[in-house]
Amino acid sequence: MQRRSSATVLGRTKRFEGLVVEHAGVVVGYLLYHDGYDTDAACRVLFVADLFVTKEARGQGIGIALMHKVSEIAAARGARQLVWTVDQRNVEAQRFYKRIGADFVESLRLMCLDV
Repeated sequence: MQRRSSATVLGRTKRFEGLVVEHAGVVVGYLLYHDGYDTDAACRVLFVADLFVTKEARGQGIGIALMHKVSEIAAARGARQLVWTVDQRNVEAQRFYKRIGADFVESLRLMCLDV
């Protein structure tokens, strides 16, 4: 499997970056992320915007490898945490995140405002 990272630019400003895993020239997984800051904890964080592994490629360690790599990137940037959201209906993803040691933050609620 080939792993590569790339920066994505929308307009003149880099909005997010990504890691891609390919097998035989086909993308089988990716992880998108961007920098952030937690004012309550007074620390840098890295937001995982999206993690996806194709159904056929799941169970092969790709998701773990992507999360490990983005953790290394976060640490190198001085971030103390990775943070992300997960849809409450996506039980498979929740199980995966728990297996890799992530904790739910029950005290937080996602808010959204259309602009």
